[in-house]
Amino acid sequence: MTVNDLTGRLSYSNELEKWVINAPIPGTIDGLRTGIICGDISGDLKIHGLSVIFSGELKDSNGYPKPQLGGQEIYYVRPTKMKKA
Repeated sequence: MTVNDLTGRLSYSNELEKWVINAPIPGTIDGLRTGIICGDISGDLKIHGLSVIFSGELKDSNGYPKPQLGGQEIYYVRPTKMKKA
């Protein structure tokens, strides 16, 4: 699935040792897309809780890691662009 100009918040997962983007799913109460970022991100973006706008390709995580919240969807994401919101 390709996404364009989604707004989300960055955080670092110590468990995965990767940066992730959490973006709410529009039209839901508790829906959350969590994108595990493949590759590195710019140093000026490596701020926990930073709001970003991103585009890229989302790939299904096939159940790993397991969602921690009801309504959470987990993907791997390779951002094609990312900037501070």
